[in-house]
Amino acid sequence: MNAVTMLESDHRTVETLFTQFRSETGLLRRRAVAERILAELTVHADIEEAHFYPAAATATPGAPELVAESEREHAEVKRVIAELQRMHPEDAGYASTMEHLEQLVRHHVEEEEGELFPRVGEALGSAKLEDIGRAMDEMKKAALPRA
Repeated sequence: MNAVTMLESDHRTVETLFTQFRSETGLLRRRAVAERILAELTVHADIEEAHFYPAAATATPGAPELVAESEREHAEVKRVIAELQRMHPEDAGYASTMEHLEQLVRHHVEEEEGELFPRVGEALGSAKLEDIGRAMDEMKKAALPRA
């Protein structure tokens, strides 16, 4: 699978999970959705940092700055994920922290899909994106066996 297509698919998955989290009223189901959100985001960031960002950073002028910004955003997302992992869905502040995470992710997705992916996708070409996608898929399957 094309790396950009895979990353965009991950974005849609997490958007759907955030919607499910907001609509869940049962504590056990809400906890399960929250855990999946955190796992999906963690694996997504890891595969993107390991395979896509290194190739993207050298793809075209201006890409290193876009990748650096994306990496800063990942660091903030990971910080909030760690905070949520220390909490429980029934804790005061959990829902607002999850909402903050969703806002961070939404902003990150808009920037990647609006700026980084189009520029890098064109510069790398479909064959290279397929190679990167295969490597990302292997790493993702090892981390999320159901993926």
